[in-house]
Amino acid sequence: MLAEPYDTFTWLGRGPHESYRDRWQSADVGLYQGPVSEQYERYVRPQDNGNKTDLRWAALTDDSGRGVMIQMDGRYSASALHHTAKDLDEARHIHRVIPRDEVVFCIDVEHMGLGGASCGPQPMQIHRFAPETVQMRYTLSPLRARRPSQMAEQGRQRLAVPLPPTVSDSKVKVSETDHSRQISLHAPADMEVLYWFDRPAGRDSAVRYTEPFTFDRAGTVYAVTRTRQGVESLPIGREFPQFYDLLDLEKGEWRVVRADSVQPGEGEMEHAIDGDPATFWHTNWSTTQDPMPHEIDVDLGRTLNLVGFRYLGRQDSANGRIDRYEFFVSLDGQQWQRVKRGLFDNHARWQEAFFDRPCQARYIRLKALNEHGQSYYTTVAELDVMAVPDSRVSR
Repeated sequence: MLAEPYDTFTWLGRGPHESYRDRWQSADVGLYQGPVSEQYERYVRPQDNGNKTDLRWAALTDDSGRGVMIQMDGRYSASALHHTAKDLDEARHIHRVIPRDEVVFCIDVEHMGLGGASCGPQPMQIHRFAPETVQMRYTLSPLRARRPSQMAEQGRQRLAVPLPPTVSDSKVKVSETDHSRQISLHAPADMEVLYWFDRPAGRDSAVRYTEPFTFDRAGTVYAVTRTRQGVESLPIGREFPQFYDLLDLEKGEWRVVRADSVQPGEGEMEHAIDGDPATFWHTNWSTTQDPMPHEIDVDLGRTLNLVGFRYLGRQDSANGRIDRYEFFVSLDGQQWQRVKRGLFDNHARWQEAFFDRPCQARYIRLKALNEHGQSYYTTVAELDVMAVPDSRVSR
C-alpha cells in the first residue's frame, strides 16, 4: 500500500484494459500508462478487477516522475487500485464503493481465470491451477522518470539478487524395514547452496550442499544460494516435525459412526473418509442449520498406534473450512481423551497435526469449534490418521 501521490501506473505487459488467464486475447502486450483511478472496472457487483497479465515490470509515480519501480523475474500478474479486495467484497453494490487515498498494489505469480460469472460456471480446467509451493522474485527500487521510455531503461536491467533454493523432502528406504526423511535442496546449476540448522542467525555454521541428506529429528533447515560473484539470496527456512516411519493404512475397515449434523444429498458423513477430495461432509444448512461446535466420529476398525492426524478442507469453496479444532481418541468409542487442539489454515491443501506423544486408539473424533468465515456450518473433504508400528514410535 503506497501513499496518495503515487497515482500514475505504468507497466510493460498486457493492456490497456484488465486481463486474466481466460480474458487476455484483446489485451495486446505493450507499454502503457494511466492514472490508478482509471484501472478500476465499475462492475455492478463489486469484485476483484483491474488485473494486468504478462507483466515484465511496473511503476508507480507521482506528478514529478518520482516513485517506485517493480521489476519481476517472470511474467506475473499485478493490479493497482484505490481499493482492497475486502473493500470491494464488503461494498456489495457499485454505489457503496468508496476509493481510498492510498494505492493498493498487488502482485501474483498466478491468478485463476474468471469463468462464466462471479456466481456461475467455474473457469475451465486449463485456466485453473492446483495449490503448490512456488517462488517469486521481484525487486523494488527508487525511480525518477516522467516518460515511459525512460522507465523502460531501468525496467530492462537484470535482477541482481538470486532466488533462494527450494527445499523438498521425501521418504527413503534405509534398510529392509526402516525409512528416513531425505532433504534435497535445489538451485540453478551455476549457483552453490549453503545450509544450516535450527537458528536463522546460525549462518556461520553453514556447509556447502553436495547431495541429499537425512534429517529425522524435529527442526528447521535454513539455506541460501550464492552466485559466482559471491552474491547471496535471502535465507529460506523450512520447519520439519519429528519424522515417523508411518504405516500405509487401508481404509477398507473404516466407517463413520456418528456426525452431529448432515446435509442430505450433498454432505453425507461418509464423504469424509471416501478417498475422494471432491466430496465432503457438510453439516446441515438447508433446514435445521445446527450451530457450532460440530463433531464427526470414525471407527478405524482396529487399534492403532497414532502419532497424529491429517485434515483436508473443502476443495471447491472456503465454506465450512475449520478454523479452531479439538481432536479426541478412544479405545471403545465411549471414553474419550483429547490429544490435540489447534488452528487450521484456510486453504485447500492437506494439513497435518502431530500429537505430543503417541497414543493407542481405535476411534477418533474431530470437533470443529468455529469456521474461517464465522458461519455455523462445517465441511471436511478428507480425514486421515498417521500411525506407526506398535514396536516403535520413531527412529
